[in-house]
Amino acid sequence: RAGGERLDAREALRRRLEDDFRSLGARYGALLLDGARHEPAIRLAERLLDADPADGEAWKLRMRAQLRLGDRSAMPVVLAATSHEMEAVRGQAAIALRQFDAPASAKAATLLDDQSPLVRIAAAASVLARPVERANDGSQR
Repeated sequence: RAGGERLDAREALRRRLEDDFRSLGARYGALLLDGARHEPAIRLAERLLDADPADGEAWKLRMRAQLRLGDRSAMPVVLAATSHEMEAVRGQAAIALRQFDAPASAKAATLLDDQSPLVRIAAAASVLARPVERANDGSQR
């Protein structure tokens, strides 16, 4: 019985340390973004995702940092996030898609049918935020 209690205590400690690691990573990532330190924020997000590939906050940090860099390589990350299991990540991806060209906006439009109201609203905001090009004169409305 004492051995089982030690294992339970170790498991509880391990989980608490994982939660603390994720929480500190998210806070530090926000500080890095606020300080326009985008590349270190990307590296931090990748480290957090190595520890937990389902970490929604790490996905959001990575997308935001790459987008603020104007990094076109963010597109695969954003597209992958559109099918993430967490609705907050899919919603953030829908918003991020408006930073890209028309084919990316088309992907945002596919999220209008997502099961989550949060994702549908984010997708709608993304689609509506893109200027509509007129076919005949190239002007925007």
